[in-house]
Amino acid sequence: MFTEEELLEFEEEGSLLIERMELQSDFNPQVTDLLIEQSGDLPGIVEVFIDSRVSYEGNNTYLSDLIQGHEFEFPGNCRRVLQISLDLTEIGEQLIDMNLLSGNRVRKNQTFNHAIALSDIDKITDFDRINNSIAESEFKRIILPPKKIKDCLGKKIIGQKQPIRVIANTMSSHIAKTLPSRPLVFFALGPTGVGKTRTTEVIPSIINELEENLSVGHLRFDMNEFKENHRISQILGAPPGYVGFTPTSVVSDVVESNDITVLVFDEIEKAHPDFLQVLMNAIDTGRLSAGSGVVDLRKTIIMFTSNIGVNEGVDWTQENDEESNQFEINQYCRSLLIEQGIPIEIIGRVQDFLLYGTLSQKHRAAILVLSIQEYLAEFELNVDQVDPEFVINFLNSKGSLSPFGGRQYRAAIGESLQSQISDFFFYNPSYRGSIIIDKSGTITISENIQHCMDLQEEE
Repeated sequence: MFTEEELLEFEEEGSLLIERMELQSDFNPQVTDLLIEQSGDLPGIVEVFIDSRVSYEGNNTYLSDLIQGHEFEFPGNCRRVLQISLDLTEIGEQLIDMNLLSGNRVRKNQTFNHAIALSDIDKITDFDRINNSIAESEFKRIILPPKKIKDCLGKKIIGQKQPIRVIANTMSSHIAKTLPSRPLVFFALGPTGVGKTRTTEVIPSIINELEENLSVGHLRFDMNEFKENHRISQILGAPPGYVGFTPTSVVSDVVESNDITVLVFDEIEKAHPDFLQVLMNAIDTGRLSAGSGVVDLRKTIIMFTSNIGVNEGVDWTQENDEESNQFEINQYCRSLLIEQGIPIEIIGRVQDFLLYGTLSQKHRAAILVLSIQEYLAEFELNVDQVDPEFVINFLNSKGSLSPFGGRQYRAAIGESLQSQISDFFFYNPSYRGSIIIDKSGTITISENIQHCMDLQEEE
């Protein structure tokens, strides 16, 4: 119920305030701020408070006395609902077991129906006076701290310190702009399967994680499919009067329905020159003519990717230093791409180049474990432990030096664990929770969870 950051804050500060926690259905309103703090009078005791304006409409006598009783009210609209000696994680479980909290957070734009008869708002106040007197409300600038972006990316993208650092710093600055003049443009260079495309795929979820009120779109084009001039209309839409014309395009649909959109052009060197010209104009002006209208691209993040030069003897580093000189990397990449025939007009419009290095054995192992976690999460299984022997055997059997980098692992994991997953759910059809994987790939329930399940069966 609590994030790692919240657990750490409580450990350091001795108190924690969480806004908009969802209460069970018998409470009105069904949302409250939750205050948890260590008692100043009773060492080792933790006190939990909710909003005293919450009322209880259920049949549980204990909850009714707890919520309605005056002895639990404190100044500042606080009501104590728990006074106990437990750690923060156990407190969260206790509040759910009490049928007090649901364990969910309530989004700021999410509302609940309250059992209150509302008066006509025109009778409550003088709106004409308000309209003539009040100033326009101040806007809220969106700030995503670079460190938080870097930390989130680092959990998803393995062994690529320079791209992560540059994306975090530059993207934070771009999102904070209220009137950007053009889109943010990256150019990712590196071998196949080292994380270039995956980076673009995880950026939307990271932005949403840090700022839930932002809607973020993602659109990827493989430019190997757009070598011919007539294929451009598949991206931009056919012009009026031509076969296939529609008022919108795939680009305008996604960009206009989101606050921020990540546009990815894989293997950009294979794109038709006419399309490159369209892109150059769009980057310069921040606007793209698509369908029968113009799409505003100024809040978009454009990512070009390429592995050009990899087969021509380019010495890719194993892992770029986090403090590497970005100016030198930009200069190196520009020179390389010009030598490989990429139009200088495109290269000159790129804000930062991202240099993805080849993967070490340690990086491959980390990507494999991350892929296992993500794959099994689709079954609502949380991987607590993976035997190192399973990872070693997997890498040896699947080819740890594969030219496809870490991209191959996702499909191979499903193939390798398919029978074990079937066996596990045959004996545990309704299980959702923590598991471990032994050296043979056998999936079992984590020991702590199994112990609790055994105790419940004994009862």
